[in-house]
Amino acid sequence: MLRSKAITDLVGLSDDELFAELAAGLDRVAEDVLRLQCDAGHIAPISPSARILSTIAEEEAAKFLILIDAARCPRTRQRALAEHLPKFNQHLAKGIYAQASWWNTATFGELRGYVDRERPKR
Repeated sequence: MLRSKAITDLVGLSDDELFAELAAGLDRVAEDVLRLQCDAGHIAPISPSARILSTIAEEEAAKFLILIDAARCPRTRQRALAEHLPKFNQHLAKGIYAQASWWNTATFGELRGYVDRERPKR
């Protein structure tokens, strides 16, 4: 079972172990998102807190995309995977992933431009 705080431990796994852990993580994230969205739907008629729960569900759904990108990281570049995995626990990264899922981009360069605008200026 994928433990969110141990996400960086995935870097040292063999391909088979990595993909098994990612699959388990994807299942868990999907279950969490569905539960949060269902709960938000139930309380929406009686509580403005439903919007907060939906926002949390969006951030959790971003974890799904982060894990998919982890699976797509070239296995010959362990550093790329090691740099990518901490995004699973970073609010800003999850927020950008959540927003990016709504953007209609035609090219990778266009997507990169949108993402760069969302990142804090250094």
